Amino acid sequence: MFESVFAVWKRLAESLNQQLRPIVHAEVDINAPDWQERLATDPHPADACGRRREITALFNEIVNDFESFNAEQRQQVVDLMDQNDSLMYSAVIDADINTPEGFRKHMILEVLRDQGKDPRDAIVALTDYRKQAERRGIDVDSIFEEMARIASTRDKYGWGTTRDLFMNG
Repeated sequence: MFESVFAVWKRLAESLNQQLRPIVHAEVDINAPDWQERLATDPHPADACGRRREITALFNEIVNDFESFNAEQRQQVVDLMDQNDSLMYSAVIDADINTPEGFRKHMILEVLRDQGKDPRDAIVALTDYRKQAERRGIDVDSIFEEMARIASTRDKYGWGTTRDLFMNG
């Protein structure tokens, strides 16, 4: 079952990544006087390419199925997302981050992100997620423990693994 689902995800991820790449990697003229405002008000890449529905559906499906896979299969999915970085940068899901279950799904998305292109960004993001969730009364420790069990054990940058980041949360 995994192989056929993964093959569909791979084709769709590669197609969406191609469409998103020029948007995500567009140069920003930091000498323009309003560059920060423009950057903050530009549409999300999923909207800019007109594919939000497909991107959301893909990530909802991956997030919902991810935990049912074994460690090797999960790593294949993480690697697929790493190879399609414009898509991963544009990831969106329907889950409400303000609820425990929605927060948990967003953390699965962070597991998929596997520290992205810079582990410092991942550390800052997880710290911010923790603070916001704790203010809402979400049991972050138990969710982070669950994420550590399914996160990658590959140390991509020499700063520790994504599993380490969740364990040290």
